[in-house]
Amino acid sequence: MIDVTAILLSAILSSVAAGAVAFHFLRQTAPQGANRSMPDHDARFLFQGRELLNVSGGGQWLFETGHGKGDSDWDQLRHVLAPRFPGLPVLPENMDADIVTCPTNLPDDEAELLLERINDLTRVTLLQHGDSTAQPADIHRRLMTDTRLETLEQAVEGSPYPIWASNCDGRITWANDAYKRLAENADTLDNADIPTLFDLPEVTPPAVPRTRLSLTLKESDSNIWFDVTSSQSSVGCMHYAIDINAVVQAEIAQRNFVQTLTKTFAQLSIGLVIFDRRRQLALFNPALIDLLGLSPEFLSSRPTLFSFFDRLRDMQIMPEPKNYRNWREDMSDLVTAASDGGYLETWNLPSGLTYRVSGRPHPDGAIAFLFEDISSEVSLTRRFRSQLEVLQALVDGMPQAVAIFSPSSVLTFANESYRTLWRCDPDSSFADLTLDDAMRHWMTRATAQADLTRIHPTQTDIISIPLINGQTLSCRVQQLMGGNFAVIFGQEQDAPHLPFLQNSA
Repeated sequence: MIDVTAILLSAILSSVAAGAVAFHFLRQTAPQGANRSMPDHDARFLFQGRELLNVSGGGQWLFETGHGKGDSDWDQLRHVLAPRFPGLPVLPENMDADIVTCPTNLPDDEAELLLERINDLTRVTLLQHGDSTAQPADIHRRLMTDTRLETLEQAVEGSPYPIWASNCDGRITWANDAYKRLAENADTLDNADIPTLFDLPEVTPPAVPRTRLSLTLKESDSNIWFDVTSSQSSVGCMHYAIDINAVVQAEIAQRNFVQTLTKTFAQLSIGLVIFDRRRQLALFNPALIDLLGLSPEFLSSRPTLFSFFDRLRDMQIMPEPKNYRNWREDMSDLVTAASDGGYLETWNLPSGLTYRVSGRPHPDGAIAFLFEDISSEVSLTRRFRSQLEVLQALVDGMPQAVAIFSPSSVLTFANESYRTLWRCDPDSSFADLTLDDAMRHWMTRATAQADLTRIHPTQTDIISIPLINGQTLSCRVQQLMGGNFAVIFGQEQDAPHLPFLQNSA
């Protein structure tokens, strides 16, 4: 029973002590003098945790200037005082001691912020030392206003871009240093203290127009381009100019580059069409019209990629799909392959024309397709292949065995008689067969009396080669065009000679 009574007595005494402390803080924080005609300018704040319990008259004005800033009353007070007293804790419980003094960060400012904390109560007092008769709240308001104005002045005057103000009549009333430096170098006939450099259109609120204007400098034929933004108020306009000379020069260079490309594309014999990232036709050259027979009206309407290829299919300018149901899927695969730069096909058309079509990716997701008429090239290749086949058949039908070597003495061709005579197939070898390799094989069927070392690219005499089966061959080397040479084998009574293979040079 005694212990319970002691505990209750201790709790009552603690509550009374805490209440006395709170009453002491409240009494010192509350405004003094009920008959004052002017509001109390002393700046004192009493917090319980982060909640404001009481505030003096001058402190009330300071606190309300931060209305809506932060999630708590303490955050609102920090918004008002922290620019001047950066040492003010983020949270009251973060204080390093029960009494903390925060100095100001402004020059020639003798104020300090006194923080006192007991349990969860925190009192903040703005103290202004010196001989000033002004109240701390008034001094804080003036200092913050001066600091803000000084910051704005430094920002405007130190701006590298021209800024100026004009009245309702359009006369310039103020300009920053950048504008004045520009006016000194500008070629203008205005003799005013602050000359007008730009002829701006009228501004109608609430519009904030942006105007691109140029300015000529003294002793210079080139212009400097600016992007001028104007904002109107009740007393006139504020104007802000940004140097966009580099942007204008880049646009001119880009326009010239596009014109050069357009002229180049116009002279190409290869048809070119470019689709943008939305797969809509963006550019084509005249050769595309000549090759594909598409109308300029259709191309100028900027059809989509699928519409473009649908038109080609309808005009039988591209191979007819075997399965029309999969046509769209095939087109999607075509776009994907072109985007990766891997699309390359040869279109053999019913008209007898042959087109080589390739797709290449372009910047910003665009795709370019190239159409090249290779009908003549294909026809020439076919004729050349046919002639080679005729020549192959002619040489294979000869009774003489013929082996043709390149200038580096590598076997490049052997007719059927050579394969039969020497019982070998040079095409079955993965490695290149040289003249030395061939002679080693020839020695396997020749007698020891055969002297094959006499066979060389410049040899012109006829050589007799006795074979182990009793036959005797005659061998001769004949020079061909381009440094090639042929080794010809025949019966000894027949002189191995191929007039149509002889080098006319």
